[in-house]
Amino acid sequence: MHRHHKKALLKLLSCAKDEDFLQLLWATNILQTQNAEHGLRFLDRNTVPPEAIGAEVPNPAAIYKWEIETLANEVLTTQKKRGPQVKWLYNNHYGNALACAGRLRKLENKELKLGGFKKDIWLELARIANRQFPWQVGSDNLSNIYRHVFVYGQGKCAEQFEQRYGVSIADFTRVRTHSQ
Repeated sequence: MHRHHKKALLKLLSCAKDEDFLQLLWATNILQTQNAEHGLRFLDRNTVPPEAIGAEVPNPAAIYKWEIETLANEVLTTQKKRGPQVKWLYNNHYGNALACAGRLRKLENKELKLGGFKKDIWLELARIANRQFPWQVGSDNLSNIYRHVFVYGQGKCAEQFEQRYGVSIADFTRVRTHSQ
């Protein structure tokens, strides 16, 4: 059963174009905030149930922030299908984000059962907390900026960024101090 969920998730993600799927995840994230209207501009409104707008967990139409992050990482590392017959996931269909998140939950729940953590509730609480707490704190902090600059600020990523936006990552992230 574990392999079934992993295979199903990879099948979905293999039909997603990275940039389009990341836009879908971004719009989904914004949809679940008080700025939902900004996210709705990038989604087909017919695919968004009213209860998804501003949804908070445990609403079935909500997606956890860490699931959005996991899906973003997974889509970037999943080999894509090729050929004209591929039916790509629609990047503006909220149901696609919800389907991928649902499959990810099933996979993680199955992995948890296989791992035997159900015997020790403290290990399960630590697992949940390690994923949830950073999202409660927010992403605007020095360690995240350092991580992103380290990952994307060198090599091909840095070249692509500078070509596209006309500014280097170093200049884009430069902070002016009082001594300058």
